[in-house]
Amino acid sequence: MSTVVAVSDADVLVPILSCDLLLSAFDEDLYRPVVTATILDEIERKLVGGFTHLDPVALRGRVAHVAAALSLHMHDKGDVTAASIATVNRKDRHLVATALAHAADLVVSNDRRLRREVNTLGGPLLAVTGDEFAQRLLVDQPRGVSYRGLVDDTADPVELVERSAEAVGTADESRWFDELDAQRESVDTLVTVALAAGDGAAIAHLASLLWPYWTRHATDGADWLQRSVAGVERVLTQPSGELALLLYGAGLAAFRRGDNARCRDLSQRSLDAAVEARSARAEALAHVGLSRAAFRDHDWTRGLEHARGAGRIADESGDEAAALMALHMEAEIDRAAGEYAEAVPLYERLLEGDRAAGDIRAAAMELYNLGSVLVQIGELDRAETCLRESLAAASGHDPAQIAYTTLGLAGLAARRGDPATAGQLLGSVEAYFDAVGEVLDPAEQLELQSHRVAAESAGRAAFEFAYLDGRSIAPRDAAAVYLDTR
Repeated sequence: MSTVVAVSDADVLVPILSCDLLLSAFDEDLYRPVVTATILDEIERKLVGGFTHLDPVALRGRVAHVAAALSLHMHDKGDVTAASIATVNRKDRHLVATALAHAADLVVSNDRRLRREVNTLGGPLLAVTGDEFAQRLLVDQPRGVSYRGLVDDTADPVELVERSAEAVGTADESRWFDELDAQRESVDTLVTVALAAGDGAAIAHLASLLWPYWTRHATDGADWLQRSVAGVERVLTQPSGELALLLYGAGLAAFRRGDNARCRDLSQRSLDAAVEARSARAEALAHVGLSRAAFRDHDWTRGLEHARGAGRIADESGDEAAALMALHMEAEIDRAAGEYAEAVPLYERLLEGDRAAGDIRAAAMELYNLGSVLVQIGELDRAETCLRESLAAASGHDPAQIAYTTLGLAGLAARRGDPATAGQLLGSVEAYFDAVGEVLDPAEQLELQSHRVAAESAGRAAFEFAYLDGRSIAPRDAAAVYLDTR
């Protein structure tokens, strides 16, 4: 018997062709339905109220036919008052409550709002359209699903996703992100269908390509990574390099949300999968993930061990991108430990590597990092040059990087004895970080505090007044005002 369990909305079961198709699929044991009296009542209301030119007795007979066909799968509806589904609109809450109460995999609905609400709950339950569900049941195989053809043939999302390897870490990365933005619905459909099929290998494949987009650009990327990990965990999946990359990406998302325990757990599982699959790239990145976790724990020794281990593996396999990520963690740990002079040449090497690769995003980040370290050792003019270049590189496509670079500019203003400007910049940055839930790394936490101390020493009252004013200004605008006056 099929293990796929689905709750269908009335809007999928009212059209005769759609209803007959799903009943036929049920007869062929392709899925297990869950139906309630509430759903049947809604079907009857839509039929009788929407087709007034037809015989109501015949229409009610149609509903009775559906009820008879699904009689062995009638259930009570779930708890519509559950706090976990409070974000679902009241009209459709009974569907989601029923799906959760009876461990359904899918809610099948043509209502875009309901699908969005279900797919943002963050758990294993997913929502798909009637057409997507029919495609999965009657066209694709339960495993080894071909995801082509689910969307407009004029733009193949599979081909777009699979451009990840050639785009990430190059000058084409931002363009690839923009193209993914433009095809988000199609790309989301690919992942949703893989999750609905319970195809662990396909989930890992897609997520291993999409994690850079999900962690660096998409605002809902962490949720997609969490859903992908949950989808893989529900099936027996052989360790693979792709699975290891998915776990690494999910660990990175957890790190950025401040959940260091989950970052450590996912990174360790990534390392285990990578070693078993003999994937050098995934193994190097897993060590980077474990280095991050140790870094957040202020365990500099263990952090450096993992970072240098990642570097060795990357160097031996010729993976320049992974080598740069490992070197970045070495620099970050030196910086967090207050070894600013030692960190400078590391950031310079990173910047050189990013520029050689054409990776504008990474170059903007390392220019900020180098500029911030130079502020700490008093090389203020050179620091300003780096921070200006960082802001220019990040402008237009990376609001988080703009905020971090503005943090560096706040330190610059404070060291130059300008408490009002430093206050406005810090107020702007901290308001942004509060709004997006950004958790600062140990180095940034220490540096932010040092900027505040330096600014307050130059004029506490001016700093505090400007700080409050700055909280209503976007970092981009606050930075522009400061640099325009220089």
